[in-house]
Amino acid sequence: MPDRGHDSRPLGISMRHLIAMERIAPSCFTVTTVVPVEPESIDDLARLFDDTNRALVAEHDDWLGAWFTADRATNRVTVIARWRDPASYQRLRESAEFRTVMERFETRFTGPPTVTINEVLVEM
Repeated sequence: MPDRGHDSRPLGISMRHLIAMERIAPSCFTVTTVVPVEPESIDDLARLFDDTNRALVAEHDDWLGAWFTADRATNRVTVIARWRDPASYQRLRESAEFRTVMERFETRFTGPPTVTINEVLVEM
């Protein structure tokens, strides 16, 4: 059995989990956007997200990361973004740059986006 030396991690907690817990600040929020889209547009929208999102959030220090997910059976896209401060997301959303980028996405929407903001309480 390897010598744990002065490793103070609780038994059963892996280093990967400790690192993941450190990445999420105690006051972290998710911004979840769900939107119905045209059939067969999901891959194009994923590429567009990949092409535009990094530049869009580059100036926002409170942005922590995002996932672009899809349910192909229902043609719904869900974007889950992590922010330290939800007010930062609101400022981004109100910017002309955000509106310009969103116009490129909206051509493929079949309904309005639903946006919810939630505080992250536990991350595993």
